Amino acid sequence: MSRTAITLTKALTNDGVTVSLSDCAGATGTDGHSLASSSKDDRLVFVVKNTGSATGLLTVYASDSMTALNQGNLVVPVGVNVTRTAGPVEGARFVNADGSIYLGTGYTGTIGAIELM
Repeated sequence: MSRTAITLTKALTNDGVTVSLSDCAGATGTDGHSLASSSKDDRLVFVVKNTGSATGLLTVYASDSMTALNQGNLVVPVGVNVTRTAGPVEGARFVNADGSIYLGTGYTGTIGAIELM
């Protein structure tokens, strides 16, 4: 399978936004999610909700640069019936050369991405 694309929501200063959320069901590795055209300015936040019956993990995979690979992945636990954020994430650490970020969702629920403008 391929990664499922996440829609990026852009949040403007002094404004409100409706976050576009994607369903996820324990998708990791190449079956996980991707976010295209991400900012490298450390203004990206993920919003996740676990609707499953067990605590799960959100994994933001290190980028394909050697420096980032040495820093490793960001792994955030997501409790049962919990909505939480992950980030802002470091662009230099997680954005791949093609501008994408790869994520694994080891839980059932939803995921969204907000770029702070």
